Amino acid sequence: MKASVLKRFLSWIGPHDYNYSVIFAWIFIFMWAQARPVVLAPVNTTQRVKFALEASLIIASISLLIVFYLFVCMKLRNKKAPSLRKYFMEIIGATALFTFSTFFYGQTIIAWADRPRYLGPDDRPGIFIVRIASCILFIAATHQLQKSLKLRLQDAERMNESLLEEYKALIAADEEIRGQASRYLHDRVQSEIMLASFQLKKRVNEIGFSSDEEIGKAIHQLEKIRSSDIKFLSQLLTPNIEAEGVRGAIESLCSQYSSSIDFNFEFDPTLDQITHEQSLGVFRIVEQAIINSITHGPASKISIVARANSTNVFTVEISDNGPGVHTLGTGTGSVIIDAWVSILNGKKEISSKAGVGYTLIFSFPAAT
Repeated sequence: MKASVLKRFLSWIGPHDYNYSVIFAWIFIFMWAQARPVVLAPVNTTQRVKFALEASLIIASISLLIVFYLFVCMKLRNKKAPSLRKYFMEIIGATALFTFSTFFYGQTIIAWADRPRYLGPDDRPGIFIVRIASCILFIAATHQLQKSLKLRLQDAERMNESLLEEYKALIAADEEIRGQASRYLHDRVQSEIMLASFQLKKRVNEIGFSSDEEIGKAIHQLEKIRSSDIKFLSQLLTPNIEAEGVRGAIESLCSQYSSSIDFNFEFDPTLDQITHEQSLGVFRIVEQAIINSITHGPASKISIVARANSTNVFTVEISDNGPGVHTLGTGTGSVIIDAWVSILNGKKEISSKAGVGYTLIFSFPAAT
């Protein structure tokens, strides 16, 4: 129990990332409170204003010096939280710099300008220790929310990284299954159909029914399935993007449904410049969107528009004339679409209105 309380207390103490504006304001107000009696002592208003401006300039310069020191400390951390001991050393260094600065200004600048000494010096060890403790407690009290937000952001980043890895594993497994199915269709099923067709022809020749139209049609249908349908299905499972390009692969996909759906294409030529992974991602997202339009529509018209802007961000829009919905449910965007959008470091937007149709817009940056 005591160890847990001590751990929470030490976590509250630090280390913290410095909020420069808060620290600057704190030092400025603290030093102004110290200088105020001396600055307001003159009866003459003009003299008071002159003293106030001079004090403000000196105090601001000291505050900026401390903030700059803390800025350098933050840079030297290399985005890693320091140990509590190193954090305390940073605070001690800032306090020592503050003490030296007030001593320097008090002994030189203020004395040279023949002004009342309103910045110390106070070099007693007890005061120095109190300043260190005050700095530690002040930063802990004022930076706690910032630290909490930072920890939450770090947790969110870790969750995003974990989700991205899960998405990558999902996509890799999905592509592997598709590849295995494609190879099975191409190697096993196609060869077995070819063998069955050959045996059927041989059997027809043996029994002397070579002119039988029904058997001839069956053989022709087997050949069509082997040479056309299976090949086409295999290409859908593993599109040949290297040979066809992403546009050609998408057009081949759409030709499967062209008998019942009217497709409209608008492709920016620069889309051919994206990487193979990006091309495969675009193909899979478009494929899933088309399946959604057919399954949940049904739609009779689907438009696919791909364009690039001046900042090398590609945008693809898939829209249909289906019935649409009043509200979008959680199942509207499939896991495959979400996974690919995340892998492409992109963004997606889904809109659907009853009687208007369904629209999916996703964008992603060009590979660097």
